[in-house]
Amino acid sequence: MLRHPDHTIEEESAPISVILKETKRMSNMVDGLLLLARGDSHEEVISCTPVRIDGIIKEIAKKMEPIMDYRQLRVQLHVEGSELLMNGDENRLIQLFMILLDNAIKFTQADGQIDLE
Repeated sequence: MLRHPDHTIEEESAPISVILKETKRMSNMVDGLLLLARGDSHEEVISCTPVRIDGIIKEIAKKMEPIMDYRQLRVQLHVEGSELLMNGDENRLIQLFMILLDNAIKFTQADGQIDLE
């Protein structure tokens, strides 16, 4: 907004949308880090249930799409047709995969591709 003070909010709606999504993602990441810190201090009990990892991966990839578009990255999913089950805490697994994808986004150059399998 400061780069183009003469632009209207409508003209800057795409960057504003990206900023809002990134803010939400960062807030979720901080919440995740707090959850992990509590887990390390044994404040929380981990609930292990069967979790579909393929579903988590698809969901996270969809949530991160706007950020990847903004960074000009492509994502290739290799989980179609497979039902990947794992015993674990679903919320923590979501956080783990979110952190991994976030790192992949940070360290992949523009016009690059991220493969999730």
